[in-house]
This record gives sequence, C-alpha cells and structure tokens, in this order.
Amino acid sequence: MGTHKAVVTTGIGDYDVLKYIDVPTPELRPGSVLIEVKSMGVNNTDINTRIGWYDQGEGEDDEEDKKGWNGKSSPFPLVQGTDAAGIIVQVGEGIEKYYIGKTVLIQSCTDNGWFGTDFDGGFQEKVVVPFSHCWTVNNTLTMEELGAIPCSYGTAESMLIRARITPGMQIMVPGASGGVAGAVIDLCARARNVNVVAIVGEGKKALLEEAYQGLPVTVREGRFGGEKWSKIVEEFKGCVDVVVDNVGGGGVMDILSCLKRGGSYVTSGAIAGAKVEIDMRTIYLNDLSILGSTKWADDCFPNLQRFINDSKIKPLITKVFKLQDIAEAQKAFLDKGAKVGKFVLTP
Repeated sequence: MGTHKAVVTTGIGDYDVLKYIDVPTPELRPGSVLIEVKSMGVNNTDINTRIGWYDQGEGEDDEEDKKGWNGKSSPFPLVQGTDAAGIIVQVGEGIEKYYIGKTVLIQSCTDNGWFGTDFDGGFQEKVVVPFSHCWTVNNTLTMEELGAIPCSYGTAESMLIRARITPGMQIMVPGASGGVAGAVIDLCARARNVNVVAIVGEGKKALLEEAYQGLPVTVREGRFGGEKWSKIVEEFKGCVDVVVDNVGGGGVMDILSCLKRGGSYVTSGAIAGAKVEIDMRTIYLNDLSILGSTKWADDCFPNLQRFINDSKIKPLITKVFKLQDIAEAQKAFLDKGAKVGKFVLTP
C-alpha cells in the first residue's frame, strides 16, 4: 500500500529520538479502516512516555527500558500520538463503504491499551485502526479543533463521570490553562452548565476570562506558595464539591482544604510533581473521596460524540504546528508562559 510520513520515536530520550521518516502504510484488516489523519493534539502523555516519566522504580532500570503507564516497557520504535482526527479513506472487510469520507475521532484509550503508547498512534499521515475505535462526528468544529479533543476531553470526561458531576455543583480546576483542565472547564461550564473555579498562573487570567466569557467560570490567578494562592485557598475553603486536579505537587493539601465535607478529589496526572505529602486526617475527618482515573469510563466517548454533534464543546487552540516540527511543538507545550489551550499538529 505504499508509504507515508510519520514521526517515529526510536526509544527513551530527548527530542533527538523523534524521527520524521517514511514508514510503510499498513494493510487493511477485516473490521478496520484506513484514516487520512488531518490533525493531532500535543499531550503530556506523549512526552511522558518518551522520557520514561511513568516508571515508578528507584532508578535501577536501564534508561532504555523504562516502564510505561501500565508497568510494561513501551514498544519502541513507536509512532506516538494519542490524539488523531481525520477522514476514512478506505474500509476493510465487514465495514460499510458508506463510512468512506466520514470525519472521525480515534478513541485514545481502548480495551487494548492506549493509542500512541501501547501501539502505533496518530503522529502520521495515515493510520489503520479497528473501526470500533472510531467515532463519526458531524458539526462545525474545524479539523484542528477536532484533533485537540480525543485524549484531553476523553481524560476529562472520564474524570467527571468518576466524580459523578451533577448540575448545581461547584468544581475547582487548578492549572486551568492546560489541555485536560481546559477540557474539564468546557465539559462542565459549556456542556453541563456547572459552576467552575479555574485557577491559573500569573498573566493568564484575562486570557481565560475572555475564552469563557458568558459561561459560569470564575477565574483566579495564583501559584502555589504565593500571596495570591493563599487568598484563593482562604476564599474557597470548604466551598467546593469536586476538585479536578492534574497539577499535583506541593499545593495538594491546600486544594483538599477547599473541598466541602463529603467532597471528591479526582486526578489523572501530576505535572507539578508526582510525590506529595497528605495529612490523612484531612481526608477521613472530612469524609473526602480520592479518585484516580486512567482507564476511561464506558460512557466517555459516547458522551463526547453527543456533545460534539450537539455543538456543546469548543476546544481552545493556542497554535498549530506542522508534524515535522513536533520537537518545536513539544517545547512550546512545556513552556508554561502566558497561553491557554491546546497545541495541534497537522501533516
């Protein structure tokens, strides 16, 4: 079936392990489809897998054999990319030709593992995947916006399902300028009309207020350890039903203090630090629930498909890069300057 361009990650390492090369286009299998990829989001999980961040050992493992999120070694060389949106251009045996030309999102988390982590993903011009991993969409979002959805919004939606978000709740989102946090805000404030307290770093308050103008989003600016942070914690102490936190780090105890009795703290990441100290008394004396979320809920992607087709969500896009410039895109992604929203790649 010829070849196409892809970014292949050759192993654990810095940006030099990312190779933009020609790869064979896989043959179709029964029940699968060939997708021409139009856009792919940039996510923490792609970087974390590349640098071996998920390994929980004490350094005894060889640098080239760091374990992935599931405790197994990542199958390098690997086409990463947990996000992909595109057009079905060919269908395998058992799939109706009706679907040729349809716009689809590829589900990032499946029963077989993570797209772009456990098997080849979206950082390529074409990809063959089981049709059961594809979700057709039909709305006014751009391809770049669609490519920003699968991983961030899937992760966010699954956390919201686990935390049993309902109308009338107040949700707190630290690190609110990031991709997953932005998806949480969108899925709460726009799709569900749930009140959100969004905490952002210095210089980002006005950007976020403009982005969510007219929605039930209260924005506060401050970083852990600063005077503004202390004021935020004091303002919302004991007022929040659910905290959705992918930041972690030193601010966790402060964030827990903002929960009401019986509240929930749900997390699927720890970009500011994975190892934190927690006073267990805060948890049990306040009847708090601590929830982790990696494997997605069954309702996750059906919900997202419905929200997309009903125009209930709209991702924020910071900048679009070409696929061959992936190293530049990941560096920009890791720069925590005055920006909000997602970075996206296009072929």
